[in-house]
Amino acid sequence: MLVNALTELEDLMKQKKYADVAQKLGVVKQISATFQGYTGVPRIAKLWRRINDLQGQLRSQLEIDFDSLYASSSLFQSLSDSFFELHPGHECTNQA
Repeated sequence: MLVNALTELEDLMKQKKYADVAQKLGVVKQISATFQGYTGVPRIAKLWRRINDLQGQLRSQLEIDFDSLYASSSLFQSLSDSFFELHPGHECTNQA
């Protein structure tokens, strides 16, 4: 069950379905807590390392995606500011 949940977590991470990743990571942590006392068993220790590795990969992936989003947002803001500097009489209307 834990192995399957980890595989599903990896697939969701590749697809960047972060809402599903969060839910599946919660499941993985809940299941893995059951095995906490058995980390001396090689197979369990290997799964714990895999969980820690996936969490590290997820942190890195989220940081990269956040930085990309922030850079895109900053670029958009810079372009928007430049536009309004070049066209001072033009007003932005937000119909949201």
